[in-house]
Amino acid sequence: MPYLEAFEPEDVSEALRACDPRARAALDAFAAELAEESHARLPHIDFGRRIQRGTT
Repeated sequence: MPYLEAFEPEDVSEALRACDPRARAALDAFAAELAEESHARLPHIDFGRRIQRGTT
């Protein structure tokens, strides 16, 4: 993959990890949990739309 040689190895690794369905599912779950907990603890702050699992 000569095209990837134009990028920093860390950036390529990060992009590939983002394509991993298991890693993406874990990130989605974390984001949803963080949003829910933030809203529960600080309901007076508008965090924008609430994140639904699988939509990040």
